[in-house]
Amino acid sequence: MLFLYAFITIVLINCAYFLLFLSFALSKKKDSATIENLPPISVLVYIKNNVENLESNLNAILEQDYPDFEIILINDSSTDDSFIIIEEFQKNHPNFPIYLTNVHGNEMFWGSKKYALTLGIKRAKNNYLLFTDGHCKPLTNQWIREMSTGFLNNKQLVLGYSNYTKEKGLFNLFLRFDTLMNAIHYLSFAKAKMTYMGVGRNLAYTSKVYYENRGFISHVKIPAGDDDLFVNEVARTNNTSLIYNPKAHVEATPLKNWEAWHNMRKNRAWTFRFYKTKHKVVLGIYFLSTVLFWFGAIAAFFLLNWQIASALVAIRLIIQYISIGISAKKLQEKSLIAYIPLLEFMLVFLQLNTLSFYIKKPPNKKW
Repeated sequence: MLFLYAFITIVLINCAYFLLFLSFALSKKKDSATIENLPPISVLVYIKNNVENLESNLNAILEQDYPDFEIILINDSSTDDSFIIIEEFQKNHPNFPIYLTNVHGNEMFWGSKKYALTLGIKRAKNNYLLFTDGHCKPLTNQWIREMSTGFLNNKQLVLGYSNYTKEKGLFNLFLRFDTLMNAIHYLSFAKAKMTYMGVGRNLAYTSKVYYENRGFISHVKIPAGDDDLFVNEVARTNNTSLIYNPKAHVEATPLKNWEAWHNMRKNRAWTFRFYKTKHKVVLGIYFLSTVLFWFGAIAAFFLLNWQIASALVAIRLIIQYISIGISAKKLQEKSLIAYIPLLEFMLVFLQLNTLSFYIKKPPNKKW
């Protein structure tokens, strides 16, 4: 009987989170802004060994339908041919405001990406900054226009959506599901006025909030966290907006293998320990309840009447399907919906493998 009550509690906790996600899933997108109220934008592109598709990605930014923007290319000590492509891109468009910040590693700064972004931000002439990476491509020519609407009503921080390019294979399916779930989490909590992170592949904020926060100084010794730790620090209930219109989506070149995903997850686990306490508690409860659900679901068919076990598991899965399914559809990820239980099961147990890095720093110093 004790196990039954415990399992019911776990299912209820899980469902409470899914209802939170559902509030985002059912929210309406904002209308596009008109040209008259669009501010000048500085687009900062962080590039580090992104030679694959780099020229195509930069052209997609150049072709944006936006009246006033500049492009700042931040080459962070690339060792491939990225710099050659960047120089050619700049030479081929002499009449467009494209500025190159060529960064040489600075070990004294601890986090090379933060150092590179700092130099790029100092180069920007506009107050409104839009960030992406060299391995990313806006899916439409309305990306800047849509993201800029987030700055209306005096907002200082704009969270966008980005996933990886769809390819064949289980790994790509899993990678895109992991990214989708991460986005559903941070967008849903942001809508609930508890913003805890954003993703640098599609993120915007004002130079004002950057300088008032003294940039990345509070976490400068942590190599990762130029996006999520910065957002965790500067986000307020009234200064953040969400832009998830498909016209504003950005797509990234996928990670190559499971090892790359594992390293990314290790880094995320380490930076998570520096989140605000309330965020760690709320997110930790969600993760723990999800782990306990899957363990409990297996045990329930041995310890409970099978009809009761089936009913509890079914209730939880149905509510999950509705919540995550509608969110996935909203974010143009319908192809992932059919695999939700399998991919969540995989994600939970693979995440357990990186949990120790919440306590200890990942071995790769450069991350």
